[in-house]
Amino acid sequence: MLQAIRSKVGSWFVKILFAFLILSFAVWGINDVFSPPGPDSTVITAGDTEVTLRDVDRRFRSEIESLRQMIGEALDTGQAIQFGLLDGVIDQIVTEGLLLSFARETGLSPSDALISAEVVRQPIFIDPVTGRFDRNRFLQVLAANGLTEVGYVELLRRDIARGQLVEAIGAAVVPPEPAVDALFAHHAERRDVEGASVDSLFVTVDAPTDSELRAFHQTNPDRFTAPERRSLTVASLTLDQAAEEVPVSEDILRDEYERRRASFETLEQRAFDQVILQSEDRAQALADAARADGGDLAAAARSEGVSIIRLDRTTQAGMFGDLGTAGFALDAGAISDPVETSFGWHVLRPTEIVPGATRPFEEVRDELRRAYARDLAFDVIFEIANLFEDEMAGGAAIEEAAAAAGLSVIRTPPIARNGSVAPGAAAPRLPDQAEILETAFALEPGEDSLLVETRGGNLFMVRVDGVEPPAVEPFDQVRDRVRTLWEAGRRQEAALARADTIAEQMRAGQPLTDAALGQGATTFAEQGIVRSGANAEQVPMSLIDRVFAGVQGDILTGQTSGGAVVLRIDRVHRADPAQSPEILSSVRDQLQAGLRQDLIDQLLAALRQRYPVDVNREAIENFYNPV
Repeated sequence: MLQAIRSKVGSWFVKILFAFLILSFAVWGINDVFSPPGPDSTVITAGDTEVTLRDVDRRFRSEIESLRQMIGEALDTGQAIQFGLLDGVIDQIVTEGLLLSFARETGLSPSDALISAEVVRQPIFIDPVTGRFDRNRFLQVLAANGLTEVGYVELLRRDIARGQLVEAIGAAVVPPEPAVDALFAHHAERRDVEGASVDSLFVTVDAPTDSELRAFHQTNPDRFTAPERRSLTVASLTLDQAAEEVPVSEDILRDEYERRRASFETLEQRAFDQVILQSEDRAQALADAARADGGDLAAAARSEGVSIIRLDRTTQAGMFGDLGTAGFALDAGAISDPVETSFGWHVLRPTEIVPGATRPFEEVRDELRRAYARDLAFDVIFEIANLFEDEMAGGAAIEEAAAAAGLSVIRTPPIARNGSVAPGAAAPRLPDQAEILETAFALEPGEDSLLVETRGGNLFMVRVDGVEPPAVEPFDQVRDRVRTLWEAGRRQEAALARADTIAEQMRAGQPLTDAALGQGATTFAEQGIVRSGANAEQVPMSLIDRVFAGVQGDILTGQTSGGAVVLRIDRVHRADPAQSPEILSSVRDQLQAGLRQDLIDQLLAALRQRYPVDVNREAIENFYNPV
């Protein structure tokens, strides 16, 4: 492919074309083409706040990392943009800029003393040993995040100013008590119920006739409709397949083993008993006493009135200060001399020693080969992809191009988008099946896809050979499923009928236990059900709203996933602030937060009219999707 391009470069036509291109660059210049806005260019202006592309990118990538930790999956910038993270960052930056501009105009400016106090309170800057602010740690954290001390202080000053403004708005919001009382009465009300459940599994129904089953099949076509299925031809190449073609010599493997030797080493680990005293003399006396007593550190500690501190298995590097050097120099059961740290004077005794070990080359040879070959497989797979595409461009079918380039070819039976096949058909084993099917169901019949690189680095091309549209499956093929669904429906109807009978008998004055016993139902009672239904165990969620809409004494029936239930509202517990102070507080806080947010939204709408807002979306989008 590249050779074909090179062969055309020498033609007079192309030379003339290049001449025109050079002339156009000379006339118009190349700055706009090759010099897009740099990372330090301002792309967002909100009031008197200007934000660079670099700042937007830093905020955006921080959001991506937060979401990645939340969902536990890798997320690229394209996916994050589709999820709306970039738009969210832009809106947040604009909001912060408007609030900051208003704060400056109104004279809200945190003092240097407040800034300093806030800096030294940040947990990330606190030394875990001393519990105090560590300036070296402070500078290291800033450097790791690409910030200067002046820059960080300015960011903190802005954050505090915006926070003071929002707090001032929030302090002015007092939710009206009638609204609080009404919401509290709604949320804090509880109800007691008694009831009976009818399990459909224990309800018997008459066997269906053939005509009943056929009628059920005809009147419920959506329950027996097979999804669209497509017959596919898939050419695929995985990284593991490409790795098998990579030759790796013994010398390379041994070099790789030496380079990665540390990853095959297991460091020595030790567990210790230790005693900590504040005096070196007392610590030395305790160590001497323990040695004289045959290494019994526990007995020596008891005589000094101190406790043994257990230190679980750790490596030398995992120990604090000089403890590692001293502790790992001891023989098993030996007593150390006192070792000083910021906690005091330590006396150590190893209680367990797990020697370090190195896995030999012979044991990890295959593992090394796979890893090394897989790294090189990216280059191999790229070359194979070029060869495959060249064959396809030359008019070859997928099968022919795959044979020439060494890709595997898989022909599938008709398969649905969810991967299911017709009853009795063997499901194909497709690498990256979800991505292949997603691509295949976007094609027209007979159409080839592009050569697709999957998220895992594999390659595939798919062709749609045939399409079976959705269709109702013939009765004879789904007879068993029809019967199962018919019987389940009849048992459910019978269970509900029994629940209705129990309800009628209860309304006629019969006790719940007697009525339930006559219908083979199981009785239950639940106390203090909340409106959300979170603490309801046997009351189905479908009935919770009806339970709270009814009055004391009401009798209700309804279906459950496994039968039916009959309920009586036994008692209504009105909301009582004395019994539910936490709910009252939560209601007040939520109402206040909602009113405060309404005020902030109104303020932001006014600030957008008051201050200029400019977002260079084209520059931001081009940064993540360069043309």
